[in-house]
Amino acid sequence: MKVSLCVDPGRPWTATTTLARRVDAAGWHAVYQCDHFMPHDPDGVPLAGPVSECWTTLSALATVTSRVRLGSLVLGNTYRHPAVVASMPPPSTR
Repeated sequence: MKVSLCVDPGRPWTATTTLARRVDAAGWHAVYQCDHFMPHDPDGVPLAGPVSECWTTLSALATVTSRVRLGSLVLGNTYRHPAVVASMPPPSTR
């Protein structure tokens, strides 16, 4: 079984890196970041506060991890032009 982590985009950066490093050290399969700019609570109400951008977060996580795979859990096609996405390098080639 491959175990992975999906990081909440509303989580503070220090908590995100701590989780990613622990997952990496424990030998988990992957860390995923959702591509959502408007996170919601379980009742569907938008949450206030800062939100991490998916591709920037994955790129930054690549600098603090060494083994774990990195990827987007979803990718918003309504605000990401297909040509721009096609030209973006993959977040992880590990």
